[in-house]
Amino acid sequence: MTEKSSRIRSAAVAALVVNFVTFGFAPAVQASDDTVHVIVNPEAYLVGRGPAQPIGAAAPERAQSTETRSSVEKAAAVIPGNFTVIPNATPGLLDNFSFVRFPNFNPDITSTANVKIVGDATGRDYGTAQVVSAPFSSPQLSITNLMDSIEAGPFDPADTTVTLYIQSNQFLTGVQHVYYNQISDFFENMSVCSFVDGISNVPTTIGVVNIHTTTLQSRFPSVVKIHNKNPVATTLTMSVHDGPTGVLRGKFSFLAQPNSTYAFSAPQLQANVGYIPTPDDFHMNVFFDAPAEAPPNATISHTVTNVRVSGSVLNLTTICTIND
Repeated sequence: MTEKSSRIRSAAVAALVVNFVTFGFAPAVQASDDTVHVIVNPEAYLVGRGPAQPIGAAAPERAQSTETRSSVEKAAAVIPGNFTVIPNATPGLLDNFSFVRFPNFNPDITSTANVKIVGDATGRDYGTAQVVSAPFSSPQLSITNLMDSIEAGPFDPADTTVTLYIQSNQFLTGVQHVYYNQISDFFENMSVCSFVDGISNVPTTIGVVNIHTTTLQSRFPSVVKIHNKNPVATTLTMSVHDGPTGVLRGKFSFLAQPNSTYAFSAPQLQANVGYIPTPDDFHMNVFFDAPAEAPPNATISHTVTNVRVSGSVLNLTTICTIND
């Protein structure tokens, strides 16, 4: 792990403000207990059904990595050890802005990500920001937020884009890179991951993050889809958390039929756990309520419809594992 060149001071964390309200966040004020709300009629969410398998047929076993993390070959680049790279991140090139999300999939451990910022044109090392993520949270910061947190000063005019080199002190931490254009309202998941079997794909077997609450429903409605891969009906329990802080909003369970897909809109997710967002609540996270080392035999995805851009549907599922 590299030496931390700077820490986000508590006052700086409190002052971090995302440039646009669309991608903003605010401290959560509404907590919930861990009561599981059972969905009485899960078929109301059924959107697809696969071919039935004979009762008693074994479900396909999950591929398990035979390597330990210490045996994974280390990359050689700007910083030693394993790291994740976000290339060509921009603070505003042609009205495009990069927003970086730092999801923590650990249920009870706070994670820290060190983010080295290097100018693409000049190769200048602007410093290393430190981002702290509470359990089940996914704080979102712009490139300007990261620069301000380490008081790195203005960008060199030649550096219209930068590369981020990211390391974390905890397993089960991830990163997602989103581009947003303030003129067209277009945004997209720009995450590019390295895949190591059994390691880099772990986050997306656990849950999805930064789902838009009903606060953004009129512009960017989110949908979460869950597919039961088992050949028999299975009860799946989901936990809903505040995106920036990880605070539990509530839990719900439903009986998923074999090889069937269920779609939950933001209003449905919120209604299932009794969560009413404030005007400043933009993001929530949804996870399988199961140990990370033993996720259910199911998949989960997150898509967003961009109402302004001809109703385009965007895939916001992909999350890269830090230290891949």
